[in-house]
Amino acid sequence: MNFPLRLRFPRALASVGWVAYVLLGGLIVVNSLPYFTEGDRMPFIGEKGAIGESGTWRAALLVHVASGIVCLAAAVGQFFRGLLRRFPWLHRWMGRAYVWSTLLFLCPSGAYLALFAKGGLAGQTGFLLLGGLMFHSTLNGQRAILRRDTPSHVRWMLRSFAMAATAITFRVLHLGFALAGMVYETNYIIALWLSIVLNVAVAESVIRLLPITRKRQTTIDHETDPSSSFPPPRPRHRWRRMPLRRPRLFRPESF
Repeated sequence: MNFPLRLRFPRALASVGWVAYVLLGGLIVVNSLPYFTEGDRMPFIGEKGAIGESGTWRAALLVHVASGIVCLAAAVGQFFRGLLRRFPWLHRWMGRAYVWSTLLFLCPSGAYLALFAKGGLAGQTGFLLLGGLMFHSTLNGQRAILRRDTPSHVRWMLRSFAMAATAITFRVLHLGFALAGMVYETNYIIALWLSIVLNVAVAESVIRLLPITRKRQTTIDHETDPSSSFPPPRPRHRWRRMPLRRPRLFRPESF
């Protein structure tokens, strides 16, 4: 995943957004850890009733929580060009952790949990749509970098990250609507769908502002993109024939 941040909007706004992501994402991680130690005491499990007692549902929930933590944590370092230039190996491994935790664990477990989501059909459809968009964008981003199409990789992974960040946007909207006195059921559905729409809109706006153009699909321009996750190709050294030295002749006068 390669995300150049030479965007046209002020850097201060981007910095504020990253600070908010780190703080709110860290708060989500801290609040999610008790699911592994105090499962029965968690209100989310208790309010599920009979389905909350299902071993399959609980296993899917733990897988979803664990992979979500990996996803949120792995996405942080992917946006800093200085880190990418100095430690490209870290970018690659964090990218792999993000991609495989999303494709193998987060989205499949989320699809199963969405079948029992709050809000009836509207809530279930919203979570299924969210998981489908994230799976699709992450898979396309992975395919793009495998064929070394860096611009497409950037765009698709930005869309994937936007879907991952709905975990934060949804909770912020949900809390704001609750403080405004909105009914819980209505609040839950509106916050869910509005978080998806807002994050998609922000991601597409950022993609339009990215100063990166599509050049070639099969190569990476390392001169214009020094933070590429792939190392530049090594120059091929051609074997040169060394000139043969003539053997020294025996000269008696040299003695």
